[in-house]
Amino acid sequence: MRHFIPALLFLTTLFCTITAEHAAIAQPKQTPLTQKSLASMLTAARNKYRTMQFAEAESLLVRYLAAESQPPPQRDLAQHLLGKTYIKLWRVPEAERELLKLETGAVEEERKQEATFDLAIVAALKQDPTLAAKRFMAVAAQWSPADSVALRKKAVAYLRLYAMTHLPPDDLKKLIAETANPNLKAVLTMELVRRLMTDERTRNEAVATAEQFLSSPAATGEGRTQIDELKNEAIKVRNGGLKFLRVGVLAPVQLEAFDGLEEKSTGTKILEGIAFGAAEYNRKSAAGHLSLTVMHAPRDSAELLAAARQLLDRNIDLMLGPVYSTGAAAVARLCAERGVTMITPTATDPAITEGNKTSFQLNPTYDMRGRAIAEYAMKESGAKSFAIFAEEGTYGAEMAEGFRAEVLSQGGEVKLYGKLPPKFTSLRAAVAPLKLKADKKKGFPETKFDAIYLPLTSKEAIGIAMSQVSFFNIKGQLYGSGDWHDAATLNRFKETAEGVVYAIDSDISMSNPETESVAESLRQRQHLAPDQAFWFGYDAAAYLGAALLDRGITDRAQLAEALKIAAAVRTNHAEIFFGGGNVNRRMNIMKYSNGAITRVK
Repeated sequence: MRHFIPALLFLTTLFCTITAEHAAIAQPKQTPLTQKSLASMLTAARNKYRTMQFAEAESLLVRYLAAESQPPPQRDLAQHLLGKTYIKLWRVPEAERELLKLETGAVEEERKQEATFDLAIVAALKQDPTLAAKRFMAVAAQWSPADSVALRKKAVAYLRLYAMTHLPPDDLKKLIAETANPNLKAVLTMELVRRLMTDERTRNEAVATAEQFLSSPAATGEGRTQIDELKNEAIKVRNGGLKFLRVGVLAPVQLEAFDGLEEKSTGTKILEGIAFGAAEYNRKSAAGHLSLTVMHAPRDSAELLAAARQLLDRNIDLMLGPVYSTGAAAVARLCAERGVTMITPTATDPAITEGNKTSFQLNPTYDMRGRAIAEYAMKESGAKSFAIFAEEGTYGAEMAEGFRAEVLSQGGEVKLYGKLPPKFTSLRAAVAPLKLKADKKKGFPETKFDAIYLPLTSKEAIGIAMSQVSFFNIKGQLYGSGDWHDAATLNRFKETAEGVVYAIDSDISMSNPETESVAESLRQRQHLAPDQAFWFGYDAAAYLGAALLDRGITDRAQLAEALKIAAAVRTNHAEIFFGGGNVNRRMNIMKYSNGAITRVK
């Protein structure tokens, strides 16, 4: 035993020495950081950030900032990028630490302003809406309606959203008093007047608030005109001269760090559309008033339900939202329990309306999209015999099921239903039931159907399918789905794709005088340009005006039945018609011909 212990100590020492030597060999020596390598590191960090590889970006930026030799502008850039990276990683204290350093210590004034904007996002993440609003106001201190600076324009857009969703009237009054900028006073006053109009107890105050602004030195230009209009609305609402529909809006306010552009998240743009749609309806209508109570819709399902309960507790007549499918079915059930009609502008989950008589979907489910194009094929084109090819595991398969169900319900015949494996490369297995035999010289004999439905969801799948349909000599009118709405893809297969018909959920034509009028009003009033997400929100509000208020229907107990039997309403992006059900049955029917895409219905 006495001989064993020294031997063990010797072997342990030898093992540690060898291990250390191997570790030294395995780990390359850190090369000194030169200005060139530092510049490359910063470029790599920016690329990692842009491609959402935030952990890698953080590692590079921390190492970059540990060096001492960078010029101040480059160091400020790296520190700012690190702060933004921490925001993306939801590491709020670290983000605040880096951005506060920049707000006071950056060498460029523009960098300081952008740091303040991003600190507003940090305040929002910390659930301090008043501080977030104050920081947005600090960025927009010199803002005017004609301002072209993207940072200030985005700060005002976010301030308007926060005024709408997060700030109680008393906080709005304090912020109005604190700002010296008359244009910001006007923005906040408009939101305050709208908020005060929603409650019967504060409608006199709404009129007084508008009049107070109009008598102040701040009342100039566009702000004066819009608040004067609001004052007249408030008087009509106060005097009971309008039908009143109280709408609770559940939509996400997704604030993001500044990226150099005015672009905002999809959910936020939908909310902007809803708010502007209601404002335009109220401005023009002599019969009714859409009163909005707006609440932020959290991503978490439990928090979303809690927000929905808060809205329902405010005695609303109708719930507009959520805009995403996640959690929407649970909100629909909650609304049904409370006897409140719910209508979602964009969510497509069929569970929202299945077995629920009081929930509605303006955006057709995938099943309904298939049904809509099948109805067109049979009624407009007289098709009776069909072939269907759908890729399993995609939403195209849901459209295929809806298409088949509609065909069979209308007395048509599905002669071939080819289920394609994911990432298929051939239709051979799908067409096996046809027992096709190819002639070596002539190829496959012609197989004809009245219509061939291909609800494929990727450019690659569409291209392969069109090539294969031609290869197997399958003939018939081609029908596609919304993913076919791409002229470049169709032009690649022009001969096969010629005449293809498909359905999409949105077709916005700026040549339409009404659509152009709304877009021009948005530019004049909020200096924003509408996009597709905006129109989904705008048209939801406009539809409520047309389908309910214009018909004088505001009784909560009558809303669901009134929506089911309402006549079709053509909005800017699509026609809306429930036809006795709960899901919009209408799609825009498009056709590709001679290299161009046009709407045929």
